Amino acid sequence: MLAVQYDRHVYVSGQIALNPASMTLIDADPAAQCKLALRHVSQVLSCSSGGGGVCLCDCLLVVCYVTSSDAALAAQTALNLTLSSSAHVSTVSIL
Repeated sequence: MLAVQYDRHVYVSGQIALNPASMTLIDADPAAQCKLALRHVSQVLSCSSGGGGVCLCDCLLVVCYVTSSDAALAAQTALNLTLSSSAHVSTVSIL
């Protein structure tokens, strides 16, 4: 996991569907994995900038890597549901 602030931007990477209690990846469908990874991103953002209120709604770009085309549709749906209230997100990429 990594969060770096440069100027007025916070860059977050390495968020995966890890269960913090067991330190293992969750064994679930891609949508659930995406939701958990996004929850981790939200937590990292809320701690960045000294807790200055950065949230997913402030994101300009979200990139999600998947391992199959079936997972891409599930991840896209999960991202859309999570980011539906985020009017500022201009780009969502599923790779």
